[in-house]
Amino acid sequence: MPIRLTLPVEVTVVETKASLHYERMREDVAKLLTELKQGHTLLSVFSSAPVASAVSTKLKRDGLLDGSGSLTAKSDAFIANPRLAQDEEGIFSFEYCFLPDDGLGMSFVPQVMRKLSTEKAEKSRVEPAVAIEGVEFGIDATEKGYMVSINVEGNQTAYLLHEQKNRVVFNLSQGTYEYKGKRLCMGDKFHDILFKFAVEKSKELFPYCVLTEDMSVVVLNLEDFDTRSLMNGVTTLSAAPVELIDIPLLIKSEAVASKYVFLWLYERLMAGNYYSLEEMEELVQNEIATSPIIDASLRDFVSTIEVNRNAFKRNLPPEKYSKLDYRLRVMEEYLGLETMKNTSFSRCKNYSELAAAIANEVSPSEVTRLHLVMGYPFVKTRNNRILDSIDALKAYYPSMTVVFKKWRDRPNQEEDPTLRTMVSQKGVSIKDKEGLIDDFHDRYLVFDLRNGGHQVLLCTCEIGQIFKPHSSETKGNLFPVNNAEVVKSGKSLIDMIKE
Repeated sequence: MPIRLTLPVEVTVVETKASLHYERMREDVAKLLTELKQGHTLLSVFSSAPVASAVSTKLKRDGLLDGSGSLTAKSDAFIANPRLAQDEEGIFSFEYCFLPDDGLGMSFVPQVMRKLSTEKAEKSRVEPAVAIEGVEFGIDATEKGYMVSINVEGNQTAYLLHEQKNRVVFNLSQGTYEYKGKRLCMGDKFHDILFKFAVEKSKELFPYCVLTEDMSVVVLNLEDFDTRSLMNGVTTLSAAPVELIDIPLLIKSEAVASKYVFLWLYERLMAGNYYSLEEMEELVQNEIATSPIIDASLRDFVSTIEVNRNAFKRNLPPEKYSKLDYRLRVMEEYLGLETMKNTSFSRCKNYSELAAAIANEVSPSEVTRLHLVMGYPFVKTRNNRILDSIDALKAYYPSMTVVFKKWRDRPNQEEDPTLRTMVSQKGVSIKDKEGLIDDFHDRYLVFDLRNGGHQVLLCTCEIGQIFKPHSSETKGNLFPVNNAEVVKSGKSLIDMIKE
């Protein structure tokens, strides 16, 4: 997910006497302080009294140990961010990079050398620009440091080696930039300045979307993005000097979210899938509403969108709706909500009544275990009442297993780990079974019987979502099926859930 800026820089290289103030990463010191914090002593670490004494003196001078040899508050901060201040005076060769773009106009130093150049240079007065603090730079061939300041001494005269123009690539996602083969950190201050610059440039270059601080692109109009990007939830946009590569898309308005729901369903249906209205609403609630492309503030709104032919007509472009019209009419006729009604279950108003109706259909005294074979048992949505359904069913069937028809690759579904934990705490075992979804699209309640047989109910939606949100109205149903109906492509659902 790189966000890159490629910017022109004006490079000035000078040699002069100066004082250099910077910070150096000292993870070795942080490791030593960690050992001391864990109760070790300097003597036990170094096994040499002179070495331990010298190290103790250095740590006290740096404020990491107090007079008694105990760790200071500064040492904890240092362990979290192990940088030690360094001060050097001498003759240095500095490379100043100036960013001339409007809205920037600042300098950073990517390279410092401690030796004189072999090039012949003219002495002149210089006014070195103030280098941005916190930017990592190279020192000589292999060292690195984080800039604090550079002070040119005396009358600010220096030898000007040369001036040139160059281009530097800044990776805002990683917070790094590259200079002469070295990958260096930008530092927080420099990163913030350049990211704000990238946001403003993106507004000019890509007016149909907004680059956000959390490194997503807010979609303002679906028509400005290709369908593949919208379905995958990522896009690539490039126009100098900005590159946004595989950056996540984000929908933050109800109007765009509504259109996205029906575009998503359109793509699924035109790919050859047939769904009932129930199944499409389930997809909306469990996949689209929980998809990363939908902003968290819109998830409740999206999960309550009703799916019908008029809604497709309102939200799809005319040319797409005309392509889909025949398929929708077929689904309305053959896969509508009335095709699987069973009055004994559809009259239920809550999970207690539903569990009692199931117990009337399948005698609890004959059942040794109930398997809930579901596709979204732990999905993170306000409509998921899996805990309520389990509580009601356990009153009749105390031995239960949730079988999660786990998809091999389901980037859109967001699982709520607390639901999984709470289900386990209720004494319900959980099986994650990949491969079930390939042959068994529906949800099932599979009952192990004392006589060694099995009884199966097909559930037209998730058992935890069989009632509409904040309503006693059912949006799904159950009905008995023969065991032969749960053998597909030579595979038995009953055998597979017990493997």
